[in-house]
Amino acid sequence: MRYLASHGADAVKVWFIPVAERNFDDMAKAVLAAGDEARARKIPLIVHATGLKEATVALRAGAYLLVHSVGDVPVDAEFLRLAKENRTIYCPTLTVLDGYRRLQEAAAGKSVPAIDDPNGCVDPETLSHVAETARLSVKDADPQTLERRRQRIATFNTVGPANLKAVRDAGITIAMGTDAGNPLTLHGASVYAEMESMQPPG
Repeated sequence: MRYLASHGADAVKVWFIPVAERNFDDMAKAVLAAGDEARARKIPLIVHATGLKEATVALRAGAYLLVHSVGDVPVDAEFLRLAKENRTIYCPTLTVLDGYRRLQEAAAGKSVPAIDDPNGCVDPETLSHVAETARLSVKDADPQTLERRRQRIATFNTVGPANLKAVRDAGITIAMGTDAGNPLTLHGASVYAEMESMQPPG
């Protein structure tokens, strides 16, 4: 944080991704310390936190922006209260995970994955890279890993939109972002699918 501040950074982003090898409380302390340093230097703190537990710590740290949805469980009253008190911005990135699924399925089926590009704005070079998917030699993934991924995406596809509605209903500021650069989340074109996904059904 100090290093980035000394180089004139406009904001600092922290990834808060729990891993089995690290103690959650130790990781939480590091995020809270980053928040303290950000406040001291008047630099906005941006946090990647996709679980409620991590996102709540991020809010306690004073996160200015949460860059992904809480996608594991419904947000609770504490989360909503902290987000409102902090005036935190919530950027749901609802469609990014599905790009991983679609690319993996296309590669396994030796097919070219479809892209969502209604205005035809994706450049030919990018289209040729996407088309290479059909020619890839793909090693069979572990069935248990595939099932865990499938369950995670299915949970997110239910919980993520519901949490977006809860955040909106609580009066928390929402930003549209796509996390472009991830598989099949293409710069520019991915905006269409993301904005559509943010709309209420019906």
